[in-house]
Amino acid sequence: MYIIKHGEEMTNILLLAFVLRFFLMIADLEHWFPILNSGADTEMFDMIARRNLSLAEPTHKSGYPGFLTFIYSISGSSRLFAQYINILFGIGILLILIKVFRLLDIPLKRQKQVLYLVAFMPNIVIFSSILLREAWVEFFVAASALQFIIWYQTGKQSNMATCILFVLAASYMHAGTIGLLGGYITGFLAYDPREKTVQFTPKTISSIVLLGIFFLLFSGNSAMFLGKFQSFDPDSPEAFLQYANKAGVGNSGYLTWLPPISNPIVGLLVAPLRMFYFLFAPLPTEWHRVSDIIGFAIDGSIYMWMCWFIMKNHTTEENFYLKRFLIAAFLSAAFIFSYGTSNAGTAFRHRTKLMPTIAMAYAISHIRTNEKED
Repeated sequence: MYIIKHGEEMTNILLLAFVLRFFLMIADLEHWFPILNSGADTEMFDMIARRNLSLAEPTHKSGYPGFLTFIYSISGSSRLFAQYINILFGIGILLILIKVFRLLDIPLKRQKQVLYLVAFMPNIVIFSSILLREAWVEFFVAASALQFIIWYQTGKQSNMATCILFVLAASYMHAGTIGLLGGYITGFLAYDPREKTVQFTPKTISSIVLLGIFFLLFSGNSAMFLGKFQSFDPDSPEAFLQYANKAGVGNSGYLTWLPPISNPIVGLLVAPLRMFYFLFAPLPTEWHRVSDIIGFAIDGSIYMWMCWFIMKNHTTEENFYLKRFLIAAFLSAAFIFSYGTSNAGTAFRHRTKLMPTIAMAYAISHIRTNEKED
C-alpha cells in the first residue's frame, strides 16, 4: 500500500529490478555470456548438493551446501528454483529498505535515490541472480537492521530477539556477519528507547539478562554459526598474526607492500588500513588492469561516496544514536572481514553483505531538520 500511495516509480524500480535479475538468472543457466562471480564457486555448490542427494550420509550438512541440498531434494534438483529463491531474497532486500524508509520518514526523493542504488549496483544484481549464498546473507543482514530500527523506536524486546536471530541466520551462511552484533548490542545495552537517550537503566539490566540467555543457547551450537572461526585460537598471537599478515596474490591482491608484522598490537593497529582497503578496493595503489579501474568505478567508489557522506553529514536528534549504532554494526563486521580478505574480488563479495546497513545509514544521513518531504 505504501508503494502504491507514492505513485508508480517505486513499483517500476522493483519491477525493473526483478526483470533484470530474472534475465541474468536465465543467461547464467543457459550460458548466454560470462557473468562475473559465476563459475568455480557456483558449480562447486551445485556439485556438492547433487552429490549429497546420492549419499546416505551427506558430506556437507550445513551452510549453503546444506540449504541447497534441501532445496534440490524438494524440487527435483532444480537449479532454476534455487536461483529463483536468490532473486526473491534480492527483491526482499528492496522491500525491507522501503519499510525502513517509511519508519524513518526518509524524504521521497532520497528514498528513490537509495532504492535505485541498491536495486541496480552490478554486484548486488549479480549475487541475487546466480547460485551463491550472498543473497541469503544480504537479506538477513537487512532484516536484522530493520528489527534493530523497530526496537530503537519502540523498545520491544521481541524486536531485539528477532534482530539477534536474523544476525545468526546471516552468520549461518557466513560467520563474518556475526560482527554486526557489535553495533547492535551496544545499542541494546546503552540506549533507552523510552527516554530516547543513552543511559544505564533497569531496562538495560533486563536486556543483559535476555542477551545472556541467548548466548547460553548460542554457545552450545556455535559451530553452526561460527564455522569459519573454529580453527582460530584467540589465545594464540601467532594465529592472529597469520591474519594480520595476510596479503593478496595475483592481479587483484592488495596490501602486498605491507612489511611483515610480528607484534599483535601492530597487527591491530593496521586494522583501519585493512578495513579501508576491504571497503573500497581496488584502490589506485593496486590498479594493474583496466578491469581494476572499472571495478573501482562501479563498486569501490560507490561505497567510498556513501561512507564519506555518512561520516560528513549530521542527522536529526531523533536519529542521532541510531545512525551511530548502524555505523558501529557495519564497521565491526568490516573489521572481521578485513582480516580474512586480501584481494579485490573477495572484497567485492563480502562487502556486498554489509550494503543493507550501509544503505540505511546513508539514507538516515539525508534526514535533516531543514529537509522536507519531496
